[in-house]
Amino acid sequence: LKIDQYSSGLTVHNHILYVLVGKPRTHFRVQKHELSGKMISSWDTSIGYVDYNELKVVCNKIIIPDPLENQLVVYTLGGQRIKRIPCELCSGQCVKICAVGDNSVVVAVEDSSSIFRLDIESEYVLWTSNYVVKPAAVACYKSRYILVTKYNTDTRIWILDIDTGL
Repeated sequence: LKIDQYSSGLTVHNHILYVLVGKPRTHFRVQKHELSGKMISSWDTSIGYVDYNELKVVCNKIIIPDPLENQLVVYTLGGQRIKRIPCELCSGQCVKICAVGDNSVVVAVEDSSSIFRLDIESEYVLWTSNYVVKPAAVACYKSRYILVTKYNTDTRIWILDIDTGL
């Protein structure tokens, strides 16, 4: 699989690969591929390029942070924008997300050292945490824990409760 721009994020859902691509001074584009590498489709987003971004699938919807506009943008799996979720906590050059259950995401924002869980349907922030300074990556584990790493030479992985962020 050859991608002609910078790949910022990728996820696999139902044997389909979704790749977030872009380059400086442009908007991100989503490419949809079969696992064999064959391009199925692609579409432009309204999300301006930042150095680090990603996309996840939650409840058959693609979620992409838009830190330049302080929001998360929700698309169908075919690329139609469903809604924008205003989110003041979602700002900075490095925003990472992970899917949690059927209807929420955990978002880690390196610039503000914040981590929060957001319900996609209700648009309600379920919890926030400033426990990890400069979070770099987040992952859901066993539908019970959030694993977090941070930027710098600290090699620890923090384990947070998925329901409370503690």
